Amino acid sequence: MTRATNAGAQGNAGVFATCRRGGLTHEEIREIEAHRAKDRPTPWQALAIRYGRSEIEIRALFQTKPANDVAPAWPLGACDAPVRSLIETVCRQHGVTPKSLRPNPANGQREGVSNMRALRACVATVRAAFPSLTLIQLEGIFLRDKAYISNLIKQGRAA
Repeated sequence: MTRATNAGAQGNAGVFATCRRGGLTHEEIREIEAHRAKDRPTPWQALAIRYGRSEIEIRALFQTKPANDVAPAWPLGACDAPVRSLIETVCRQHGVTPKSLRPNPANGQREGVSNMRALRACVATVRAAFPSLTLIQLEGIFLRDKAYISNLIKQGRAA
């Protein structure tokens, strides 16, 4: 005669045989937070048994979210306000957005002709307006490597 237990592969993985499907309700989450906020918080394992969840799932509620989930407001790399406004002005003149200047990993090094012209103009304008910026700083602003930036500068001189 066989009995249903939590032993075995499922038990080791933290999955309960009696666990109901679906996530925790808002009410359950509030109760768990209240239990953990006490002077002597309820242990994780006791909360897991009480709500029929794995301990890992209960602990996941209290883990902080990574900072890289936050989308940046400025689509390109970090730069000062004058550089940013100059890039926005050049983009407006070329009819593209600063977001379209970001490298697209889906198409590798190929980029649209209008985006390429706008990027070349942005690099040349920023380089002319701020000659103290190094290639490494330009690399950080435009999110491309130094060789790519120096090629854009050479192409801008030839044009």
